[in-house]
Amino acid sequence: MKRTLFFFLLCVLQLSAGAQTMREMFIAMPDSIEPLLSKNNRMDMIDFVDNHMQARVTNRLDGQSVMDTLTADYVKVSLTGNAVMEMKLYEKGKDKVLLMVHTVGGPVKGSELLFFTPEWKPLKAQLKLPSFRAYEVNPRESLTAEQIELLDGLADMELVEMTLSPSNSLLTLTPSIGILSKEDQEKVKPLVKSLTLELR
Repeated sequence: MKRTLFFFLLCVLQLSAGAQTMREMFIAMPDSIEPLLSKNNRMDMIDFVDNHMQARVTNRLDGQSVMDTLTADYVKVSLTGNAVMEMKLYEKGKDKVLLMVHTVGGPVKGSELLFFTPEWKPLKAQLKLPSFRAYEVNPRESLTAEQIELLDGLADMELVEMTLSPSNSLLTLTPSIGILSKEDQEKVKPLVKSLTLELR
């Protein structure tokens, strides 16, 4: 009887652990992963959302951070005026993976990807990112020497802005051309495109 009860409780615990929502994971996030937000900050944000209020808090640097979006598997937080954190919980085979995207910058934006288990254990990269040539619209043979030079300059910078979708498991990658002059930006815009990858 005791063994049966123990087995039942173990199953319940496993099921509850596997049923974690984004709000639970956001609150449980270790401070070391996002030092700007304390646990109280994160809990306040959730409370504000639940009460249909703007989820704005004063962070550890006495600045303002705002939770923009919260769903069962997605959250977006504007940490500062030029830093955004997005997280998406998605299924990879039989496991669940949490992808965190940190984007920083003003006109010139760059993103970093971090992967975790639902228990916040770091994972190696779960997604292979494309080379910069994949963002190019036209074959190199059809480009002028000036256009190739502009594209090579962007490739050397390796700056890509990445955004997650709150409604599906898609990651959008856009080359950041803000490093170029306004004139060169206009020249390079038709030469590059955004890419969309499915999280799986």
